[in-house]
Amino acid sequence: MSLRLDRLSPAVRAKAAPFLEDLARVAGGDLHSLHVVGSAVTADWVEGRSDVNTLLVLREMDLAVLEAIGPLGKRHRRTGIAPPLVMDVAYVAGSLDVFPMEFLELRLIHETVAGEDRLARLEIGRADLRHQCEREVRSRLVGLRQAYLRSLGEPKALAEALAGFLAGYQPLARGILSLLGREVPVRRAEAFAALAAVAGPDAVVFGEVLAVKEGRSKPDADGVRSLFERCHRATEQLGRIVDALAV
Repeated sequence: MSLRLDRLSPAVRAKAAPFLEDLARVAGGDLHSLHVVGSAVTADWVEGRSDVNTLLVLREMDLAVLEAIGPLGKRHRRTGIAPPLVMDVAYVAGSLDVFPMEFLELRLIHETVAGEDRLARLEIGRADLRHQCEREVRSRLVGLRQAYLRSLGEPKALAEALAGFLAGYQPLARGILSLLGREVPVRRAEAFAALAAVAGPDAVVFGEVLAVKEGRSKPDADGVRSLFERCHRATEQLGRIVDALAV
């Protein structure tokens, strides 16, 4: 099967092409579509630091295909290729109401390199997305408080915890922006800036935590505590915004 790799950046294409070719080969006639997803199809991807993530959609689930994919990890894991997500067509259709936020991410951030691009046409239910956003906000509030307690007052540990939490805020930001009918950026910094524009000044903190995560900022102890407090307030505000949304 000829893969459509021209829309991938040269660096991602060079890294991912052998793995994508192997995936297409082992899937064979069971392949419905093959996609590169996540940061590898955005300007956020950093060579040598970011993984390449993929999604393989099969016509029907076949465990023999999984067995054939397994050995590919030994061949490609040291090149920054993450294990692929593997789904079948029926799973995707039946899971949109269960994982609306995740499928919104896939719809927004993907490149189809083989087969039919159904991801671009996924229909995400507004009520389902609002419900998951509410659940995520409440979960993140509890997680933030636990992270604060686990840090035992150590600024470095708390800063690392905040940076680790940030990945989960990216799909949440895009989900809330989608519910509000706003343009939904795919780049992390732009998504957080758009969220701050609708969620108030405290939400600027997500961009500041991103700077910490990327090594562009190294706050002192007081600065880390301020980041935590504003992150907590901003998350509470996100909860109020989601609660007020009509479905």
